[in-house]
Amino acid sequence: MDEILLKKIDSVLSDIENYTRYGAVYYDFKYKARPYIGKAFCKLCSACLDSNKTYQNCLQNARDFSYQSWIRGEAYIFRCWLGIYGIIIPVCIENDQSKITGAIEIGGLFPVGQIQKNIPNIISLLNKIDNTGNLSLLVSTFQGVKELQQIEFISFGEFMKEALCSSGLVKPETLLLNSEIWRQQNRIYERTEEFKNISIDKEKLICFLSIELAKKLELNQGDFEEKFDEFVAALKSFSENNLEKSKSAAITALSIIKMYKMNNIDLNEQNILIKNIPIEIETINREDNFEKLIIKLKKILLSKQNQTTKNEILAKVISFIENNFHKNIRVEDAADFAGSSTSTIMHRIRNETGMTFSEYINATRIKEAKRLLVYTDLSIGEIADRCGFSDQSYFSKVFYKHISISPREFRNMLYQKK
Repeated sequence: MDEILLKKIDSVLSDIENYTRYGAVYYDFKYKARPYIGKAFCKLCSACLDSNKTYQNCLQNARDFSYQSWIRGEAYIFRCWLGIYGIIIPVCIENDQSKITGAIEIGGLFPVGQIQKNIPNIISLLNKIDNTGNLSLLVSTFQGVKELQQIEFISFGEFMKEALCSSGLVKPETLLLNSEIWRQQNRIYERTEEFKNISIDKEKLICFLSIELAKKLELNQGDFEEKFDEFVAALKSFSENNLEKSKSAAITALSIIKMYKMNNIDLNEQNILIKNIPIEIETINREDNFEKLIIKLKKILLSKQNQTTKNEILAKVISFIENNFHKNIRVEDAADFAGSSTSTIMHRIRNETGMTFSEYINATRIKEAKRLLVYTDLSIGEIADRCGFSDQSYFSKVFYKHISISPREFRNMLYQKK
């Protein structure tokens, strides 16, 4: 494995372990190397990866489920061939970010009430594969393991996604695009089937829906998304999977919407709009599949809708963090608050502060922790809780990373100066 890649993998596995309290593993699909196992990775899962009798099952699961994660643009919660739950997200280190080259996975997880239900079946499967009983003995490691609520699975997955994006192991914009495409496909599926059975002239329908979209944009109505989905379903039905036909219809719709808009803007804005049309048409023509074509069209239509500046976005995000750092906040929460995308938020924070979203939250928490250590008599545990840390030991670890001394040493040092 490349030394730079190894350092990134090590860092990500360590971050995941610190946040989730579970270890992780890296699968290398590109060079077909044995998995790189983190220090705290599930003992049974580690043994399965080491065993020639079970390794191929685990590898196939990793390939299948990382692909599911890829097409959804999110970490994927799965159940492995043994019935044990895990969370996986793909690694894409190629320049074009179009191919899955590996995956990072947390294993050994169980939803609430599932450990005792699953153990007998796990033991039975392992004994059929390994008659020595060595693998099934490791099932005992699950005794006392914390079972997870659904929200914890989601939180772990979101952290994994952010950790990989921040490290450069996968591009956030790639996952964001895949996520948009996946959600849109699910939204329009039934509507597309409905349009197939409509006898109305499809070309007239596209024109009619284009005017309806223009009205929604003009009035800035919140149901633009619903009308756009209707338009996409009609377009998909009309084009019958012919990409060139889809492009032609999309350009027609864009032209209708632009003409509608010209009636309500001044001459200067009209000139700018007219100059942009050839560029926008060329952008549409460059797309190589229907889903990307639709995402691009939507971005063009909405490009002038939300005029929030980059500085306003950053200010909103910082305000959101400062008011909510004591909670288990996600980058998606900040994006919703700022009216922006998760990739924009992550890039703005990184560019302006040199930190990832999670690092900035922890820096804000440590700032408040220092204040409480100086001006209050609260215990270390109470301060950790007030600042949003899951437990005191993790708080102390993060504090030491930022200040190079422990919280207790920091407080004692101040008392000595007094």
